[in-house]
Amino acid sequence: MALCLTAAAFGQAPTRLTVTAATSSQIELAWTGSSGTYTVQRAPVGAAFVNIATVSTAGYTDKTFDPYLDYTYQVLAGTSDTAASNAVSVGPPPPGLTNAAPPPLFGNAPGNEYGYNISLCLDGNGDPAFVFLWENPADNCDFSQTELLFRSWNRAKMAWNPVVKIAATGDITSADAASTSLAYDASTGVFAVATNNDKNAVDLYVSADNGLTWTLRRSFGPDSINPSLALDGGNLYLAFEVSGAGLEFVTGQLSAPSGWTILEAPPAPGYDAAFLADSPSLALDSRGNPAIAWFAPRLSDRHNGSAVLETPGRKSGSGSRDPGHNGCPKPERGQACIPWSESPARCGSSQYPVSRRRCIGRRVFPALG
Repeated sequence: MALCLTAAAFGQAPTRLTVTAATSSQIELAWTGSSGTYTVQRAPVGAAFVNIATVSTAGYTDKTFDPYLDYTYQVLAGTSDTAASNAVSVGPPPPGLTNAAPPPLFGNAPGNEYGYNISLCLDGNGDPAFVFLWENPADNCDFSQTELLFRSWNRAKMAWNPVVKIAATGDITSADAASTSLAYDASTGVFAVATNNDKNAVDLYVSADNGLTWTLRRSFGPDSINPSLALDGGNLYLAFEVSGAGLEFVTGQLSAPSGWTILEAPPAPGYDAAFLADSPSLALDSRGNPAIAWFAPRLSDRHNGSAVLETPGRKSGSGSRDPGHNGCPKPERGQACIPWSESPARCGSSQYPVSRRRCIGRRVFPALG
C-alpha cells in the first residue's frame, strides 16, 4: 500500500509573517499558523537562509544579530523542509547612495527647490533622520510658502517613513549658513529641531513620537538666526547668532522652558562678535559637556577671522564647582576661566530692550585656551 503524505502532515506554511518591532538590539517577529512547532530562518540580505531557532508559539524575538546588517526572515512549519512563509526584511538603510527624499511630482515633472538646508542626526538605533526645506511647495515660485520637512528611517519596514511637515517657515533658505539643526536625545526618545523663521527669529520644535507630530516649544528673537542644536539627558543645548550681540547659548531641561538659561558669549581678544553670515557649530562630548565653534572677524582689519571654541558650562568629573577658581571647575591644562554672561549694561538699552532679553546677571564658565 502506497503512503501519501500531504503538506497537512507537516502543517501548513505559516502566513502573515511581519516584523512587529525592530531596534538595534532586538527584532520581534509574529506570524499566523497551526503547527505545534516552527523553525525560524534568517539570512543576511542576498545570502542563504540558516536556522536560528525552533519555537512552539507564533512569534520570536531575535537578539543575536549585527545591528549594522540587513536581514531577511522566513518561518517553516515544524522542523523539516516544509514550505516557507512569506519573507520579510529588516535593518538599517542599505549601503551606497540612496535618494532618501525624491521631490513630489507636479504632473510628470519633479518639484523644484526641494531638499535645501539639510540637517541630519542619528536616532536611538543609529539610523538616520533629517530635516530639510521645500522652498516652492506650490510650484508657483512663492518662496514665502517654504516648508520645513522631516524624514526618518523605519528599521522594522526597512524603508523610509513618509515625509512629515513640521511647519511653514517663510523664506529662510540660505546658501551660506545653516537655517536648520536637528537633534535626538536617546535617553528620552525625543527629536527637536531649531530653525530660522521669516520673522528673524529661531523657532524650536519638539517631537516625542518619533517625528510623527511636532510642537513649537519656544521662539527666540528678534534678530536671531543660524541655530546649532544638541540634546542629551533631557537637556537642551542651543547656540545661535543675534544681530549686534554675537553668539547666544541656551541650556536647561527641554521639558521646562521657563527654567532655561540664556547666555551671551564673551568676545575673543582681538576679535568681534560672531559673524552673522556664518553658522555656529555646537557639539557635546561623552560627558555631555557642550563646546561651540563660530567665526568672528578680526578687529584689526575686519576681513580675516578665526574659529573660536568655547565650552559654556563645562562639567568637572564630580559635577561640582570649585569656589577657589571663581565659580569654575578647577581649570585643566589649556583652560582659562572667562565669562559667559548677559551683560547687565546692555539690558534695557535701545539695542537690547528688556522685553527681549533676560537680565540674569553674570555667570562664569571655563573656556578652552
